[in-house]
Amino acid sequence: IDSLDWTEMFEQLSLVHQALGRDPSGVYAYLDSRTLDRYRRVIETLHRRVALSEVEIALAAVELAASALATPTVSDAQSPGTPTFYSALDINSPRYATVGYYLIDEGRPLLERLIQYQPSFLERTTRWILGNAVAVYFFSVGLITLTALALVSAWLLSAGGDSLALLTVCLLALVPALTAGVGFTNWGITHTVAPRVLPKLDFHDAIPAACRTALVVPAL
Repeated sequence: IDSLDWTEMFEQLSLVHQALGRDPSGVYAYLDSRTLDRYRRVIETLHRRVALSEVEIALAAVELAASALATPTVSDAQSPGTPTFYSALDINSPRYATVGYYLIDEGRPLLERLIQYQPSFLERTTRWILGNAVAVYFFSVGLITLTALALVSAWLLSAGGDSLALLTVCLLALVPALTAGVGFTNWGITHTVAPRVLPKLDFHDAIPAACRTALVVPAL
């Protein structure tokens, strides 16, 4: 049992994997197992809120990629003499011709509209936060910092401190309060935002000739 390659066996039996394998760009065949698993999990999530099967959702992503391949945009046209990932794989298509663009990238709304998927309130909120991550991060740090300073100020005023004492204490407490704001914000992020697997290629069998490169390390 231990000698069996369960990943390969699963992919041979998975109808979703076979459907996504129709990716018109041809990139899907080069992805590693963790990336393929992430694609399938996205389809599972979409399937829970639509009437379509997982295979039908996968074919919808393939359909969008195929339509993009048939009508490339001017911005995606390859400049003469400029190599791209797709040309390296002997594929002449923009990134919009990959199924991954519609599963985990900016093309996700197009796929959701095609399959009539309605995101939940929590999903919409999460997407808004991730779309404004920098602003939300600094707002959280600032809010915690100001809250800490407000508590210190309230305690000092209740103890009968004057304006000079209040200013002095706030200046002294600014750095610790800011440190607490950064620390609590980072702690909250690491406990609420799950890490996402970056799409990767898998060349464990062989590296295509057009994709080979040299890693040069100058050393003395």
